[in-house]
Formats: sequence, C-alpha cells, structure tokens
Amino acid sequence: MPITREQREKFALESANINGKIKTILDEIRDEDEKLRSCEDFEIPYIQFTICEKLLDVVELNLQIHDKHMSIIGLKHEASLDEARKKIAEIFIRLESITSSVIDLELSEIVKKQKLFPLYKDAQRLELVQRYFYLIERIEKGYGENSKWISSFVDIRGRGANIAKNLLDYIGLRSKNDPSEEGFNERRRLREIVEQSLIQSAKEYRERYEISGHNKEDMKKALDFLRALARMYIAENKREQLERMKKTIFIWNEKFKKDQAKQ
Repeated sequence: MPITREQREKFALESANINGKIKTILDEIRDEDEKLRSCEDFEIPYIQFTICEKLLDVVELNLQIHDKHMSIIGLKHEASLDEARKKIAEIFIRLESITSSVIDLELSEIVKKQKLFPLYKDAQRLELVQRYFYLIERIEKGYGENSKWISSFVDIRGRGANIAKNLLDYIGLRSKNDPSEEGFNERRRLREIVEQSLIQSAKEYRERYEISGHNKEDMKKALDFLRALARMYIAENKREQLERMKKTIFIWNEKFKKDQAKQ
C-alpha cells in the first residue's frame, strides 16, 4: 500500500521535533569534547562518562524516530537505526579508552584503571550498563532477523559485556559487604549482569564460529570471555564455579585445536 502525503507530512512534523532535541544534545556533546582539549587528566574519565550518557540519550531519540516511522508509515526507518548503532559504537570507543578493550584482562589491571575514576558511583555504572544493553536490544529488534547487521550484534554485545566487566568494582564487591554500604545492591546487580553477559557472549561467539566457517578469531574471543569469567570466580573464591569453567575452557579449547589441525 503506497505511503500517503498525509503520512509523510505527519512523520516529517513529529520527527522534526525529535531531531531538534538530538541537535541540542549533540551541541552539548561538542561542548564537552572541547573541555577534553584543556582539562586536567583526572577530569577526562568523568567528561567521557558524561558524553556517553548524553550519547545514550541520542540513541534513544533515534529509536523514537524509528518507532514513529513504524507507527505512522508501518516501515522500518533504517537511517535512524543506523545512527543509533553508530552512536553505540562511539560510546564503546569512548568507554574502552578509559577502561580497556582487552577481554581477558587481569583483575589487577582493571582495578588499576578504575582508580582513575573513583567518584563514578556504582549506581551510575549500573545505570550506564543497563541502558546500553537495553538500547542495543531495541536496535537489534528494530532491524529484524533478516537484516545484514544481525551478525554484528554478537560483536556489539561482546564489547558491551567486556566494558561492563571492566566497570565492575571488584574491590568494593569483596570488601563492602554490609547492605547499608552505599552501592551494595548496585554492585551485586552489576556483577550478575557481568556474569550473564560474559556467558552469553562466549556462547554467541562459539555459535558464530560453528555456523560461519570456523573463523578462528570468533573462537578465540569465545575462550577469552570464558577466561575473563574464570578470573572473576578466582577473585570471588568460587571454587565450584571455577572448576566447571576450567572444564568448559578445556573442552572448547581441545575442540578448537582439533578444528585447526584439520585445516
């Protein structure tokens, strides 16, 4: 059924209002970026966190445009989905610059990097991670199962899982066990998200390895996510979970070695 002039005009009007909000936020982000040129080193992480939070607002507004297009015209709005996906990538680049892009990173290195932003509270870390995972899910759903971008969401979720792992306060998790302590519940909730997302990413990379021609980089990342989780279990002294994880790593690695030998 052809799109009517009335539908086009209604969408143009409603999306223009949202685009105005996006422009305002992007102007604010440019101002924050300017601060990075002259600020003190200790300020850099906090400015980057502020920018990432604003970028998440931009992602959400782009998804609103997509939803408007769906409700008014009944079709996906690829441009707004693409823009939302690109902004998630920008967020991850910024967050990796202050945490790390390394998956199997020693916890001592994670703790060392976190000392650069001690004032970024557990509640803020949790909200940031929850928001980007939620928005990633919405973007993926918007594209639909037949989109050319669907496979890339394995990588997007993987980067999100790694950043979440690098934002979790492992020292506070072990030393601040009193429920009255600030951030007690948030730390534990973030820890649950980290565990679940590391497991999910390991499985997704393993699945993509199996169905997409045994790309060795996929299997290496799957193993790295398992090793990262094993490091967390070591820090928590969770011996039973650690032994199960070591066994899984061994089995997956042996399978990987046999596959490589066949090539």
